[in-house]
Amino acid sequence: MKIVARLLWITTLALGLSACATHTTSTRYPPPVVDRSPPPATTFPSGEPAPITPPPRSTSSSALPASGPAVIALLERADRQYMDQDLDSAAATLERALRIEPRNPLLWHRLASVRLDQGQIDQAMQMAAKSNSLAGSNHSLLARNWQLISLAYRAKGDLDAARSAEDKARQFE
Repeated sequence: MKIVARLLWITTLALGLSACATHTTSTRYPPPVVDRSPPPATTFPSGEPAPITPPPRSTSSSALPASGPAVIALLERADRQYMDQDLDSAAATLERALRIEPRNPLLWHRLASVRLDQGQIDQAMQMAAKSNSLAGSNHSLLARNWQLISLAYRAKGDLDAARSAEDKARQFE
């Protein structure tokens, strides 16, 4: 589950940084590097294969709220902390960014990913749902939130709810 959650995080990072970069005039931040290699095959305890996270689609400039330089810097810090597996620090950094931009659906999604990796399944599901409520017409983010919710249901052992969430994710792909 952690591998799929990590891939989900990397996909979110790539989309988030590219969306944020389109809203700023700063050229200090280079575009993100996106790993296009296929994810490793993993299976859940039930023996079912893990869902594959689709590559991110480009979003319109109005799909995500504009982020200021402070939030962009906090996102970059949280990404470094996450990649270093310092999940507590990554969560704290994302919470700080949310105090600045509480209606940013990408921040809620990223924090949901961290909470899922921390094993805080119910919190992860609530944060992904919050992200969905703020995502508007951003179908890519909606799909990734439903994929995360599906992973959370699988972690809880509720395979029917996981399949239902996967179906919802496919509606937005």
